[in-house]
Order: sequence, then structure tokens, then C-alpha cells
Amino acid sequence: HTLTIRKNGNVKGDITAEILHIYGKMDGVIRAKKVYLYADCHVEGVIMHEELSVENGAFMDGKCKRMDKPNDITEEFDAISTEIPASSTIRLIN
Repeated sequence: HTLTIRKNGNVKGDITAEILHIYGKMDGVIRAKKVYLYADCHVEGVIMHEELSVENGAFMDGKCKRMDKPNDITEEFDAISTEIPASSTIRLIN
């Protein structure tokens, strides 16, 4: 339901959640209804969202796509994801 990547957290892979708070690092595809990027975060990849909040100072390099149902796999996602290497591993580093 809700996932938080803490300031020292580092996720490499894909995340699907209702609500996602990112303070640390994320590299991959995000599918979430609500995504919050905080000042010290570093995000690379694709963010598929209904709601996106970006705090001043947040780093984001990639694509953002507003969708009505970001947790559903759609043709639009397939088109976006072909540009990013597939990842099947999620590593959590504290």
C-alpha cells in the first residue's frame, strides 16, 4: 500500500504501490497513484502516476507519465518501458 525509501535507502528495480515517498535513491520504473519526491532524493527512470509532488531540490532524470490507472499495464507503459533495460532484482541498501 505505502512504501517509503528513506534518505539512505537505495532501490534498483521496479516499484508498484498506492503511495510512494522517496527520500533516497531510486532507479527503475515506478507505478503508483501518489508519488512524493523529497528534496534529497535522486530518481532515475519512469514514473507512472495519478498524482506527483516534487519538492524543491529533488533530482529526477527520466520520464513522468500521468495515468488514470498507473498500476495497470497498458500499451503506453509498454512503449515507455522498451527504452529502459528490464530489471528483475530489487536491492534495498540501508
